Amino acid sequence: MSRKQAAFRLGIANGILFNLGVAFADPNTVLPVFVSRLTEAKAAVGLLSALGIGGWLLPQLLCANYMQHRPYKMGLYRATALVRSASWLLVVPAAFLLAGHAPGLTLALFFAGFALFTLGGGAGSIAFMDVVAKTVPSNRLGSFFGARAIGGGLLAIPAGFLVGPGGPGFPASFGVLFLLSAVICTMGLACFAFIREPVGESHPEREPLLRFLAGAPGLLVADPNFRRLLAASVCLAAVGMVAPFYIIFGRERLDMPAGMAGAYLSAQMLGSVLSNVVWMPLGNRHSGKVVLYAAGLVATAVPLGALAIAWRQLPAGQGQAALYAVFFAMGASGVGGFISFTKYLLELAPAADRPRYVGAFNTFGAAAAVFPVAAGLLIQHTSFRLAFGVAAAAGGLALLTISRLADLTPSDAPVVAAKGAG
Repeated sequence: MSRKQAAFRLGIANGILFNLGVAFADPNTVLPVFVSRLTEAKAAVGLLSALGIGGWLLPQLLCANYMQHRPYKMGLYRATALVRSASWLLVVPAAFLLAGHAPGLTLALFFAGFALFTLGGGAGSIAFMDVVAKTVPSNRLGSFFGARAIGGGLLAIPAGFLVGPGGPGFPASFGVLFLLSAVICTMGLACFAFIREPVGESHPEREPLLRFLAGAPGLLVADPNFRRLLAASVCLAAVGMVAPFYIIFGRERLDMPAGMAGAYLSAQMLGSVLSNVVWMPLGNRHSGKVVLYAAGLVATAVPLGALAIAWRQLPAGQGQAALYAVFFAMGASGVGGFISFTKYLLELAPAADRPRYVGAFNTFGAAAAVFPVAAGLLIQHTSFRLAFGVAAAAGGLALLTISRLADLTPSDAPVVAAKGAG
């Protein structure tokens, strides 16, 4: 087996295990319910997504500067994988031992561990993307990310049955889920860490940090496609700002039983799996722009569906049934969004400057971290309907922005270098 074949398989194993592990602590179903059991503040639920976005995106430009002159990037990935695994040492004991007695302390430890997990992911994602770019041809990116999503999603569908009333009560039920998540995510991170990274193009020496940071905004001026891609990303982040509130909407407006959170998680995983019937051939045969537009359409349909349920004021039973479609579409849009933005960014960025492009794109996008907290405040002081409507309008802006992107032609050759990513 060649080095690239081994890397391809290890990358898929990484995605399958990591996606399965994250499902047991899903940020759209499991974590919002856990946080809502500890506090009634909607902004705290929004803080979940804010940390997920900001923790993932903020460190990337600094890491890009650290790595841009290095022909090998895997060392940073392995270091951040250790940080991510260690972060569960705050979350798991807090859920088992403290949640029922000290909710404030539990919440603080949970958010600290969650922040470490996402910051580690953001710091390691530049290395992840670079290794993928060096080992996976552009015309196989759809298959690569699709296989990761399908395998992880298929295994995660039964996970929904564990997120229900059949197990031990609160907080032990969440402690079990977080422990499973910790073990499986660590196994996934280890798979990618075993990849033998090929050498890649790089700058001859490290650029001074301040000059590197000062040059990053120049990409917005010099490259209009980069600028439009970033704008589309921010708009779609605004679409997703209400993602952790669909399950809260079900509980507060549709009288959703606690056990249905697991059923909705299974619907979300099913959407991520079945949608690959579309995403894989699109990602292999078409440019990133085509995949982006399709992903934008599906993402916009999610808040539109929730808005329709809220607007029509369906009876509880009918509303609960209709909400399955919302979570199914959310699973589909998550996979499509990751594949499409990754594909277009790898097509757009010059090989030696890829860390700068990826780091700048993600760091600039970190401004979207305020959206979920704003959504929580909007819902708390107005209504779910208004928040869903704002998210759907942001989807329309995203589609308009994507339509103005250049249609880059995918190459049949491997992308040679100088996301999530697991």
